[in-house]
This record gives sequence, C-alpha cells and structure tokens, in this order.
Amino acid sequence: MSSQKRITLFVEDALSKEDDSVPLQTVAAQCQSPSHPSDHITRLAESKPPRTRSRYPVKRLPEEVRLVPVISGSPWNHYERKYRLDGGSSFGIIIPRDGKGRQSMIRTISGSNLDEQIQNIRQLSHENIVKNIEIYISSDQDYYLISEFMPVSLMHLCQAPIYPTEPQLSSILHQVLMGVEFLLTHGLVHEQLSCANVLMDFDGDVKICDIEHCSSSGKVAKLRDSFSRMVMRLMDKKKDKEATVGLTQPQNWSRDAFELFTMTTTSPNIKELLQHKFMEKKDKQKLIWLVPAILMTAYHRIEFDTSTQGTPL
Repeated sequence: MSSQKRITLFVEDALSKEDDSVPLQTVAAQCQSPSHPSDHITRLAESKPPRTRSRYPVKRLPEEVRLVPVISGSPWNHYERKYRLDGGSSFGIIIPRDGKGRQSMIRTISGSNLDEQIQNIRQLSHENIVKNIEIYISSDQDYYLISEFMPVSLMHLCQAPIYPTEPQLSSILHQVLMGVEFLLTHGLVHEQLSCANVLMDFDGDVKICDIEHCSSSGKVAKLRDSFSRMVMRLMDKKKDKEATVGLTQPQNWSRDAFELFTMTTTSPNIKELLQHKFMEKKDKQKLIWLVPAILMTAYHRIEFDTSTQGTPL
C-alpha cells in the first residue's frame, strides 16, 4: 500500500439530521491533494462550509448498515489495474498495490444526477446487488467506484454456445427479480436492466451491478420492457436486444417457461412474476458449474495493462 494516506470524506455528521448532507460539489472542491494529509484535515476544520440542503440527502440508516466510504485522492495510489473486461459493460480489474486482498472491479461514475447516484451507491445493500466497496474522488474531480469482483455477466452467457437449463434460468431470473423488488421498495426504478449489467459469480450468486442508473423518477414500463428483453436474450440467442420481443423457437421451452416470458411483456407486478410456477424450478446450486462453462466458451474482450503504473479508465 502506498505510504500516502487516504482521507475518508462524507463525515457522518451528515447523519445527525434526516435531511442534511454535505453536497458532492463541495466535497469535490476540497479534494485537491494537500502537501500533507494533516493540512487537508486542518483546512476542513477551519473552513467548514455552511450546512446546506442536498437534493439527495443521506437518510438516517439502521446502525448495522455501513455506508460505502468516499475517499479523497486517486485510486491508483493504492490499486494497480491488471486488465479491462468488456462483457457489454466495461470494468477495470484491479489488485491492491500492497499485495494484500483480492481483485476488485473499478469503473468511473459520471452524469448530471451525480448526487443521486452517489447516495444510492452509498446506502443500498442487498444480496442481489453487487457490493460496492469504496468511492474515490480524485484531484481532477473524477469519480471512481470500486466493487466486489464478479467473473461473468449474463452477456457472456448469451455469447456462449450453451443455453441455461430451466432450473438455471429460473434461479437467474428469481435473483434478478429479488434485486429489482428491493430497489422498488426504496422508490428506485432500473429502466436499463440488461444482460450486460447483471453479473454472476462462482457461488451461483446473480447481482445487478449498476444501481447508480436507477432513478426515483424512472418509468416502470421501461423496467418491464428491459427485463423482458433480457429474458428474451437468455431464451433465444438469435434475437437481437433491439428486435421485437418474442421467441423464434418457443417449442424449446416448457409451457411454464414460455408463460413466464409472456407475463414479462404484460405484467409490471414483480410479485406476480416471483410467485409464478416457473420459479419453483429454481436451483442455485446448478448455477455453480455454469459459470466455468461460460468462462471457457464465451467470447471475452480483454485488454491487458502492460504498463507498470495504473492508468485512468
């Protein structure tokens, strides 16, 4: 690990009131690298900005919920990028420079609603949402998100010659819907759900990776359309994601599977989909051997980093 100390921002006095927080713009402006870490802390104490209301405050959370820390400085002082993996969504794969710890994923965060994105990332945690570890704000005000490593996406499954069995498909869809339901209970709609942003690991866990793209103003109709297109790609590799929703060979699937697919095009009710008979076939254990098979047979676009220093994504 570099000797340069990391300084965690978003001090938790923002939690002292339900509707107060330090705006991201103020934090980013204070992220210029000081000559010494203690100088930075002193400046924050002496010139603390007036408390202002943020459009997206950090809500009061249960004590057991740990906020994802926001850290001032470059992630490349502490991590080394090994390669970039492109499976529809692009991630850098990194390892700690001190050799301690496992590999993680890193990507940049940007957009006009950056406040809302960061607050969602910091607060939301669920077994079917990719675990976020740290957020870095560099001196040039670039935002980097470090997350747990997940080896494949559902896009890789689409690029592999094999299809999921019905117990595997049921387990994949059940876990995705559990993640979607969790987001909806927090007033967030994921309009752009796809095979590219749903990831899998060697334990058979299926997780949504980009909750920063969720919005409280999202349209459920767009969520339903994106989910039905994701299901279509998993059940029919011949179909393009932009094609008319449907299956070219429905006879390859059971009546229950086809009925569930049809429901995804008409029903926005997640609970109805979770309670469908097809979900009784789910078997997470059967996903464990699917991931290695995908890794061996799917097309992967990998860019190796041959430099000795980590570089921006």
